[in-house]
Amino acid sequence: GYGHTKGVGEGMKITENQADALLKEDILEHIKLLKVIKTPLSNNQKIALASLAFNLGGPGFKRKDIIKFINNYDFENAGKEFDKIIYSANGIEPGLIIRRQKEKELFFTPDE
Repeated sequence: GYGHTKGVGEGMKITENQADALLKEDILEHIKLLKVIKTPLSNNQKIALASLAFNLGGPGFKRKDIIKFINNYDFENAGKEFDKIIYSANGIEPGLIIRRQKEKELFFTPDE
């Protein structure tokens, strides 16, 4: 289920279509967390930040310095923050390095 946790129990199985629908629902829910950002954002920036919020959870996302930088129109330092959010309880997580790079690339990709 792409990281969906609400109502999930051990051994549960879902189809790929169900997983896609849950992911869309989760992302839309996490887009609401972006209300802490007062700076106008492009669609790609919103999607990148919603992905970050989804991965960190609401409270974790709201505590990140990236929000402060964006609200101060400091996009250069906001971009650097993606590179710092790569740790799990076990230390640096290679998968998070890749995920943050993709989010950062999307954040700086102009909308078409």
